[in-house]
Amino acid sequence: MSYPVWNPFTNMGEFLENPLILTKGKGIYLYDKQGNCYLDVNACLWSLSLGYGREDIIEAMMNQAREIACLPLFSRAHQAAVDYADKLLNYLNGDFSKFFYTSGGGEAIETALKISRAYHCVTGNPQKTQVGHFSNSYHGVSLGALSIMGIPSIRKNVGPIPADSFEIPMSYEINQDNWTEYLDKTKQAILAQNVETVAAIVMEPVIAAGGIIPIPPQLIQELKKFCTTHNILLILDEIVTGYGRTGDLFAYQGLGIVPDLITVAKAITSGYAPLGGVLVTAKIAAPFMSKDVTLNHGFTHGGHPIACAAASKTLDILHSEGILNHVKNNADYFSQQMQTLDDEFEIVEQVKGCGYMYGVKLVDKHDAANLAPFARKYGLLFRRPAENNVIPVVPPLVSTRQDIDDMASRLRTILKEYILAI
Repeated sequence: MSYPVWNPFTNMGEFLENPLILTKGKGIYLYDKQGNCYLDVNACLWSLSLGYGREDIIEAMMNQAREIACLPLFSRAHQAAVDYADKLLNYLNGDFSKFFYTSGGGEAIETALKISRAYHCVTGNPQKTQVGHFSNSYHGVSLGALSIMGIPSIRKNVGPIPADSFEIPMSYEINQDNWTEYLDKTKQAILAQNVETVAAIVMEPVIAAGGIIPIPPQLIQELKKFCTTHNILLILDEIVTGYGRTGDLFAYQGLGIVPDLITVAKAITSGYAPLGGVLVTAKIAAPFMSKDVTLNHGFTHGGHPIACAAASKTLDILHSEGILNHVKNNADYFSQQMQTLDDEFEIVEQVKGCGYMYGVKLVDKHDAANLAPFARKYGLLFRRPAENNVIPVVPPLVSTRQDIDDMASRLRTILKEYILAI
């Protein structure tokens, strides 16, 4: 039988030469059809925070399926959606007042863009339609999301991209010493558009697919002040950083600001079911809560009951098992182990990251994808981000120090063998 699937973001010609078909997951490990074991340092594309085989999450999903297995939130609600949104908002101490459900991250971005433009329309500023984004940023691949895509290669071969967006310069080289330079560039890029036409700025607190680039908190704080002054909404894309990846439930909590909207997905259910959404502050939600305004927007499976049950159990586990403190307590150790690779190998240019989210950047002439065969040989699964010379090390949050040592050891072996082969 021929292979029937068209894999996303995959060179199918290369994949079909030696397809990797996985059949089982347990903890932080995956197993293929031949029984080979792999350590998953991509956490199921940065989603699987609590590991494979969590019977408590599976049981919660099964219990919900027995009650209500499917119910769209169009002019009605189910209790699982109400309960999860209430629980999440309570954990965030009143910073946000509403949660708009989607089926995943791309839909969450589309929703945030539409809410931001609709907000300005219903509050008397319909000319505010432009959205700014940063170079190197990744926010999804639907046509609307592509309008704020900061990775040029992903915008190729799809024809015209929707207008009303502009790019703000950002670089892998940003750090605590030069952030004011990038803040100045950000302000200049916004002012060049005429602030009276700018609806929102979208940014990742840690640029993920663009190379694992933490944005200094001071820049985000000053950008929030600037946006407030000019009636521009700040949308934080926490689809990757949300639900503990940086050590806080959401990265914004360690930044000293509250954005107007936050997009979430991926680890919201620890990857056990597709779900996403947008956290919205009271100020932004208020105009849409009257009988005079309807946001004509939504998705059939946004807030799916079984997915909400998985999200609720995931949130419970993050707190009951102390996962956030676990990440914080091990963050420095994780950083040290990754930095040893920079110290040991000339081929490693730099290591950046925070929490349980690091990127090992190779010198420019080396594509991290070339290490994949060696990684597979030594039982390490990763997929390079769109920044092609960065190896992402973004494992499940339950990974221990022993697991971190194992990741570093395997990466060391892989780098050594790759160097010998080139």
